[in-house]
Amino acid sequence: IRILKLCKGSGVMPIICDLNITLLDDHPPYEALSYAWGDPKITIAITVRGVTSPATENLFDFLNSLRSLTADRFLWADAICIDQTNKKKKIY
Repeated sequence: IRILKLCKGSGVMPIICDLNITLLDDHPPYEALSYAWGDPKITIAITVRGVTSPATENLFDFLNSLRSLTADRFLWADAICIDQTNKKKKIY
């Protein structure tokens, strides 16, 4: 599975993430997010694996509120961890 690592930071810093691919039996503890994240046309940039990616405003706000100043957090967020362009993977 893909697990999103939300890198530590404050609300004034850009949101930086990494995407870790791991086995179900060998993953770090994580929190799962699944949602309808508001208007998909309104986006704010986040960085995932060094690439600027659009995130809905609601997802951006949520990630920003989850960030810690002292430690990275691990999340599973369907909008990021599932390849949204792959229709076969989106149905699971």
